[in-house]
Amino acid sequence: MFPSSFIIRLRHVEKRIDADFEEALEYICKSLCLEAYETDTAKQILFEIIKSRTGLSSTQLAKRLGKSRGAVINQLNRLMASGLIVRERRYYRLRASTLANTIAELQDDIERIMNNMIEIARALDNIEKKNL
Repeated sequence: MFPSSFIIRLRHVEKRIDADFEEALEYICKSLCLEAYETDTAKQILFEIIKSRTGLSSTQLAKRLGKSRGAVINQLNRLMASGLIVRERRYYRLRASTLANTIAELQDDIERIMNNMIEIARALDNIEKKNL
């Protein structure tokens, strides 16, 4: 089930052309401001979820990463709050079938939000002009 509300935070990070897999995943995490959430753990969880394709439970993730289940759940909640992953029953998976599709859906969300804001701002501008 997809969350009705989530927070998308973006930061401009210089992209390296010759980045390996680890550096590329770190770029995505930093661009989505996940380093404030213990990047390594969030990045490791994201990597495991990407590899699984079908989703993993918090217990499975904790065992794979050698972390406490509580620490994993904390990061899972933050990844869900960012819109990257969703929870279906007891399993966590990417929001879409691939990481690229997940990020494309985030882009669509951002565009939809911005279009709504522009529409409302135009209405406010028109109200302000009428009141002058």
